[in-house]
Amino acid sequence: MEASLGAPVEKDAFLEILSKRERTVAASSLPGEEERHPEVEGQTERSEEERAPDDDEEKEEECEEEKTGEELEDQRIGFASPSSARQADLRAALKPGGILSTYRSGDELQASLSNQRQVKAMEKVQHDYASKVSLAEDAKSVLHHEEEKLRALKKEAARPGASVDLSRLTYQEGEVGKAWSRLTSAEKQRDLAELALHKSVDAGNRVGQQAMRESVAAAAIAGERQRSEVSRAKRAISKERAEQTAAIERARREEAERLNKTNDARKHQTQGVLRLKATQAEHAQVLEEADKVRESHFQHDAQRLLTLKGSIDKVNRQVRTAHEARQKKQANLKMEQSKRFNELLEAGLNPHEVYRREEMQADKEHQRQELAAKQQLRSEKLLEQMMEEDKRYKKTQEEEKVKRRHAESFQAQKGNKVEEKRVAAYIRKMTIGSVDVLDPTGTAIRIDPSRVTMQRTSAFGLGRARPQEIENAERDLAAAKSRAAKWRPPRGKDDAESLPDFDPPESDGLGGGASEASPDGKLWVPSLTKLEEQYLAAARERQKANMTSVQRCWGREFKGDAFLAKPSVIAFSDFEVGKKYRQVVEVTNVSLTFNQFKLLPLEDRVKEFFDVEFVPPGRVSAGVTRYITIWFSPRLSSDIETTFPILAKTGRIDFPLRCTTKKTVLTITPQDQQATPEIDFGQVLLHESSSRTLYVKNSGALSARYTVHSNEETDDAGFLSCVDWEPSSGDFSAHATTEKTFTFKPKATGSFSATLRLSISNSASGDALFEEEQQLVLRGSCLDLPIFVEKPEYDFRSCIYGHIFRESIVLHNRQLVPMRIQVQKPAPIEGELQLTPTLAFMQGHGEQAIQIKFSPKEGFLDRYPDYRDSQSSEPGAFRIPVRIVGADQVMPIRTVLVGRMTTNSVSFEPLSLLFGRCFVGSSVSIRLAIINESTLPQQFAFSRLPSFLSVADIPSDVAEEDQTDKSRFGTAVLDGGAGAVLGCLLPQERREVCVTYTPDSSIEMRCKIPLRLITGSLCVRENLIECRGQGCPPLITLSHTQLDLASVPCGAVSRESVVLTNVAAVPYAINVLVPPFEISALKINPVCCVLAPKESRRIQIDFLPAREYVELLRQPLTQAPDAEGKASPAIDAAGDDAAETAAAAAAAALLEGRRRRLLELREHGGRRWERLLPADPRVEESRETPQPPEAGEEAEEAPKAEEALADGAFAASDGGGGKGDKEWTVHSAWKLAISMRPQGAGSSPVSHKATEPESLLSRRYPTTYLGLRTCVVPTVLRADPSALDFGEVTAQERRILALTIHNLAASEGGQQLRLEALPENACFKVLNAPRDVGTKPFQLMIEFNPELVQIYQTELRIFSQNSRVLVPLNGKGVRPVLQIEPDAGERQLAAAFWPEGAKDGVLHLGALVYNKACKDHLKAKFKVMNKSPYELTYRLRTVFSAEQNHVGVQPFTLSPATGVVEANGHREVTVTFRPHRPLAVFREKVFVEVPNQPAPTYLHLYGHCFSHQAYAIQGFDFGPFSLKEADRPSVFVDALAVGVGAHTSPAGELSYPKALSSTFSLVFERGERSKFLLAGACAPPGTPSAPQNAAAATFDFQILPSEFSGLFTVEAPEGGKPDKQVKGPLTPAKHATRVVFRYNPPAESGSLTIGDVTLDQLTGIGQWITCKVKAVLAGGFVPPEGPNTQEISVELKASCSSADGSHHKFYLAHICTCRGQDMFGCPAVFSSLFLRMSSGAVSNVSRTVPALTPVHSATISPMRTSLAGDQTVLQVTGQS
Repeated sequence: MEASLGAPVEKDAFLEILSKRERTVAASSLPGEEERHPEVEGQTERSEEERAPDDDEEKEEECEEEKTGEELEDQRIGFASPSSARQADLRAALKPGGILSTYRSGDELQASLSNQRQVKAMEKVQHDYASKVSLAEDAKSVLHHEEEKLRALKKEAARPGASVDLSRLTYQEGEVGKAWSRLTSAEKQRDLAELALHKSVDAGNRVGQQAMRESVAAAAIAGERQRSEVSRAKRAISKERAEQTAAIERARREEAERLNKTNDARKHQTQGVLRLKATQAEHAQVLEEADKVRESHFQHDAQRLLTLKGSIDKVNRQVRTAHEARQKKQANLKMEQSKRFNELLEAGLNPHEVYRREEMQADKEHQRQELAAKQQLRSEKLLEQMMEEDKRYKKTQEEEKVKRRHAESFQAQKGNKVEEKRVAAYIRKMTIGSVDVLDPTGTAIRIDPSRVTMQRTSAFGLGRARPQEIENAERDLAAAKSRAAKWRPPRGKDDAESLPDFDPPESDGLGGGASEASPDGKLWVPSLTKLEEQYLAAARERQKANMTSVQRCWGREFKGDAFLAKPSVIAFSDFEVGKKYRQVVEVTNVSLTFNQFKLLPLEDRVKEFFDVEFVPPGRVSAGVTRYITIWFSPRLSSDIETTFPILAKTGRIDFPLRCTTKKTVLTITPQDQQATPEIDFGQVLLHESSSRTLYVKNSGALSARYTVHSNEETDDAGFLSCVDWEPSSGDFSAHATTEKTFTFKPKATGSFSATLRLSISNSASGDALFEEEQQLVLRGSCLDLPIFVEKPEYDFRSCIYGHIFRESIVLHNRQLVPMRIQVQKPAPIEGELQLTPTLAFMQGHGEQAIQIKFSPKEGFLDRYPDYRDSQSSEPGAFRIPVRIVGADQVMPIRTVLVGRMTTNSVSFEPLSLLFGRCFVGSSVSIRLAIINESTLPQQFAFSRLPSFLSVADIPSDVAEEDQTDKSRFGTAVLDGGAGAVLGCLLPQERREVCVTYTPDSSIEMRCKIPLRLITGSLCVRENLIECRGQGCPPLITLSHTQLDLASVPCGAVSRESVVLTNVAAVPYAINVLVPPFEISALKINPVCCVLAPKESRRIQIDFLPAREYVELLRQPLTQAPDAEGKASPAIDAAGDDAAETAAAAAAAALLEGRRRRLLELREHGGRRWERLLPADPRVEESRETPQPPEAGEEAEEAPKAEEALADGAFAASDGGGGKGDKEWTVHSAWKLAISMRPQGAGSSPVSHKATEPESLLSRRYPTTYLGLRTCVVPTVLRADPSALDFGEVTAQERRILALTIHNLAASEGGQQLRLEALPENACFKVLNAPRDVGTKPFQLMIEFNPELVQIYQTELRIFSQNSRVLVPLNGKGVRPVLQIEPDAGERQLAAAFWPEGAKDGVLHLGALVYNKACKDHLKAKFKVMNKSPYELTYRLRTVFSAEQNHVGVQPFTLSPATGVVEANGHREVTVTFRPHRPLAVFREKVFVEVPNQPAPTYLHLYGHCFSHQAYAIQGFDFGPFSLKEADRPSVFVDALAVGVGAHTSPAGELSYPKALSSTFSLVFERGERSKFLLAGACAPPGTPSAPQNAAAATFDFQILPSEFSGLFTVEAPEGGKPDKQVKGPLTPAKHATRVVFRYNPPAESGSLTIGDVTLDQLTGIGQWITCKVKAVLAGGFVPPEGPNTQEISVELKASCSSADGSHHKFYLAHICTCRGQDMFGCPAVFSSLFLRMSSGAVSNVSRTVPALTPVHSATISPMRTSLAGDQTVLQVTGQS
């Protein structure tokens, strides 16, 4: 079937299509039929003679039609038609050129064969994989079975006192291991097979598809060829047959035509004449009817034209009206738009932008609604899909579970393995060693069974056992007796005293010692302890469990009795001692499969009376019956009640066995209610007799003797003397009924009673003995009047005026003769009271009914006051006496007709319902009072109510408030009452209902609603109530007219919104009248707004209940005002009853406060009521508000209510305050008025016309209403704390606080927490997932991570299945001010390099002597200052360091690296310098990371490490540095003591290169006058733990004499005396001393004038002068094998030039002039200046010579050169 099916097809239609296809295929396969072809369809039609019926062609056409229909049906249900499939196969099989051929080349044939071989190979792999899967599943089931057995053994072994053979446990563990091995091997083979299948499946599928295509193509070609041949043959046969049939038919028709022409001509002529006449008559009639039809058509068309004209006129009028209205509307709209356009322009806004923004907002809202609808649809579809998938998954799981269970059951019950296990278990049980194979190795020479097993056969008991067996048994018995004689259990005193004395058993004989030990021939059995009794009971249970088993067959477990007996109760009834009885019992196997049973012994007390004949049947199939014959020989005359037990494989079965003796079983009738035999003679006339019969039935098989004795003590006035019974004694025969007749002949009138004693005895023995004495009660009365009335009073109950009521007075005649009676009173009243008949004859012992027809009318008792019942206080009560006399009876018969008369009328207030004007979509409610003026209840029903009217009851709390408070304020909220379409009016009840009018269109409503009433069993009557109203088009539409806010506990919030839309043509100002928050807990935003036409505005409504709101009605008034508003006088508490007076005053204040607040609620359009929840959640109680008390109970209920209020009965539990065992829910309903005023109108309607009536104002400024319902439930979840305040947190830092959730209703179960997602921009996050909260609280971790410096606020909403919690989250992102400065101890040390007020800091930690163990270190401290009132969190992060330790601790470590600094505080950080190698300067740049700082803050660290304690380094300033300044060569050059930078120590070890340089070069650049070196002493070795003392370190710097040594001086420290040599000590662990070299150039300046030419352009060209300085560092720590002193060479270089007046070391060597005698005598003069230098200094000449003379100028070429040699040539060009 195709994947894309059409419309669904019913099952019957589908089967019909398939059957039609089968019939078509079968018909097409019959020989002789041909297929229809296009050639046949294209032939021209034959003439009428050639159109003779052709059976073959008709069948062919029918076949084609069926085929066509079949193809259409196939296409409809999704099948591809055979013709289309065949055409597709043929197209696929076409060769190039459109040739159908099955020829294949050699390559194609080989490929086809290869494909077939691959398909066969893949099928083989698939079969192999299937077998491997089956083997793996079998191994898995075997493993499961073996593990179940192992678990059972371990469980049995784990039970206390259980004795399990360890060999069985070990063997079972081995079996489990084998099963695991088999399963592993099987799964491995299965996985290999699956892998092979996966490898070949893709190629196999492709090959299989190719082979299938080839076979389909070949089949299509063959089929097409066959069809073409068959079609050709059929066409030839059909053509020949058609020609033969045509010739025969043509000859037959010609002959028939020739024979019938003459006869037909005459007949046709006569018929033609007749037809002509009939035709003419018909034509005339048709013409007449045509004229009528034509006329009717004309009238119809004329009417249609008139109707069309009227419709066109009407439509034209409507169109004109609509066009005019539309023009006016457009004109108004244009006017409003222009007005608004001008207003926007005046307001400085762009009207087009405002209009465009409004359109975009409308489009955005529309898109949002569409997106929400699509999202909801997708969610619903996803939910349905998940539900369907879940159902399918569960169904699949159930099916798999059933299959697994069936397979496990089958494997557990079938196969040779089970039998082998049973045999092995039996062998292990019977052998001594509990083994199933005695000698698995086969090395034993001989195995003696007697040594392995010990079984006593029947020969042992009959004395035919072998002597060896008997000796072994005697030996074992003697050993057991010996052990029993020696054994003395540790028992108490009582047991020791009760132990008998045992003599040593004799060795010869089995019973010698036993017979002497105890009289019953048994060994002494000690009393069992409690533990032994438990063990014995457990052993019996195990034995019982081993005896039976559970039967399972095909996955089903059989439960119940496996065998049923017929009869179900084996009964021997009415037996006699000495006789023998026989009973055959059929026992049928009703279990699932084979079963067997055996007989168990009967009870000892009855087994001697029964003999059982039974042949064991062995295994019995299900449904097979076996017979058991039971013979019963009673020896005692007593009943037997026992069971006949059998033991089946599935358990013990007890058949009831009951044997009963012959007994006497009596049943005496009649009896009274106390089951005492009774003879009631009834009423007997004086001097007459009455007989009654006592029936005694003996259903037993034994007769009994009876005797009737009179009891004179109970005789009443000689009653027994009037009663006769005969005989007084006799027998109650077996299985018979005895009748005993008693006759009563009264002698006096009155009522009598007496008792007789009935003694019964059967003189039997045993259980058949029956002796009993019963009391027989006799009752009777004697009357003297023959005629009497059946009732002394006939109650008509309630009679309604105008209705007929009937009753019958029944008279009885006690005599045997007829009597005449006559009614004397009352006299008939025409149309109201009638008695029938008034004269009648009563037959003897007969009765007569007198019919009463009573139909009272209004004022009946006023017209007949004698019939008024003066004894009754009920209105309308009547009492009509009836007097009847008899002909032969002096005393008349009297009776009374009583009852009460009432009406069935009902009145209404008001008589008609005027709803007035109401907006479409809104509702108007009016109270309708229905007053029942009858004393009978009346059922009412509002029937056929229109859709726009509804009826409901007034809520009970509103009715109660109306009864208690008769204020002028009504109640705005009347909804919430039950439906009042059906109801019942109690007598004199006034019931108010609420009729609501909800117009659905803007039309006038005028109708009458029918109220149907039923009084008692009378017919239905109907009353009509007129209703009028007017539906108005809404000005403002609300998205919801009624909002039910979610139920929330105290402290939570429930938020909803409603959308207001202005559908009017003018803008309206909207004002929502919100009740005070104290009584409503409602907040609405916005309250006022202006809605433009077609504009919508969302109004948000928040319900925020607090504790004060819940306890609003439970707070007394401090000063209860009276009705006039004055304060009531203070209560005098003086006297003895001061406490009672104060309590009464408090209760009164509480009641008054509740009443006042309810009144205030009603004034603001609200209702409030409270409901008490049951303390026990399992108690299902009604939660409706209690109904108001009845009128009679009002006086009693009022004090109770006051007392309950005074005692705090309205207090709530922990969820609502007050008593802890009560929980209340607070419900409120509100009607919020929404006032609408046109924007152009004044602020108040009264401002226009103060005297305008309120109705006109409301019509001008209409008001609509919004309904709200709120509910406060007890607190289930409590958040601790109630609000999370994170305080001030540094921006981009985070703070985590815990929120604890407590479940206050843990007894009702856990609460499943759900969290509403927090806003992403609020910077709050919940870190852990919620879970169920039970008895233990649950903590939520809340994170606050502010991004910016601002205040953040949001709300965390926590939901559960029946509660919610709102937790406010507050926090503030701040930016603390960071500043770092050195510690007080380091301030002086760092003052030189810690810039005052700078943000970055520099810390110099000094120098250390190199220690290979890296134990020496120096420490310094600095402060992280917080200069802000916020908490600061810092983190120290190394940006880069000049040197890293790749094998140990880094040179600089800072602690603590992270921390928090309190507001306006500081925190000290310790820096430790621990160098790992000698290095002149260690640098490290540390970033003090504090989030959200305006600029980064860095700390620069410096340190030194040398091999000698004294050191000198290049002078530099310890200040901030960058990465470029701190960059060194590759760290792998000298980072380790290997490689390029490695040195060798005297000991031959690799060492780091020396950090101290022996040469320094100080270059004084142009303008520089001083350079310096740093000389210092490291901290002593062992610092700081154990510093070593060494000689003092000193320094000596001396300027060596030279040519320019006079220009340089040295001073140490800086600022000291300048000299040529300085000396001094070096203080360890202190700052290095600055050795300053100063350059003092000469003051005179050289002249660059040669002749009359001034070469000022050579100014600045100078030379380098040098000077040597020798420095010696001595003392201090010196490494082993190192020199005691360190010599250092310092080279001083300075640049000397004419610009600064220095002495030039270059001079003019030669001037060569060309082309003229004068140097500048020609226009272009080229001169050469030879500059000779005495040193290799370099100088640049890059200056253009200005004007040499006023009229001459010169240029030096090259303008830029380097004086690198002794001399150079400058080309000077002069120009005039």
